[in-house]
Amino acid sequence: MQQVYQVGSQFDSEVALNQKLTFDAAKMKFLQSSIAFDEKALQLFHDQDYNNAALLLSDQCQEVTKVAVFEGKEVDQFLDKRAYTGSIVTQIDATLNYLDSANHRRAIITGEAQRSERQDYPETAIREAVVNAFIHRDYMLHSNVKVEVFDDRLEILSPGGIPQG
Repeated sequence: MQQVYQVGSQFDSEVALNQKLTFDAAKMKFLQSSIAFDEKALQLFHDQDYNNAALLLSDQCQEVTKVAVFEGKEVDQFLDKRAYTGSIVTQIDATLNYLDSANHRRAIITGEAQRSERQDYPETAIREAVVNAFIHRDYMLHSNVKVEVFDDRLEILSPGGIPQG
């Protein structure tokens, strides 16, 4: 069932339609980073109700992230595809973990004492692009974050456009 959002000025601060939220994945991530998971400090409420920011962090988040690896330079043949659901914390981690395995490592023997190793794409650039796809997407649009890996490029697609102003 697709989530229907209320239209207003700020998506994340509006009341979430689902109020039966749990935060197991987010709490675990916070715990791993030695940070307290504080719903009030994270501003997960609109008055006494959970807001849409809470819904996105919750285990009940209905957004989907789709990741695909294609053979060649076109979208006509899948080598692998994945769909990640749940908290956006889980989706971001799952996407980054999958891309780490799809980001080929190459070793070049140069004649020096040590070989030179590099990946197709810098890990920090991938992390920044994936996180930005979630942070800056337009959640009012009923579309998914999509990551597509080709032989010659990596595309990260985030629904929405450039904000006005």
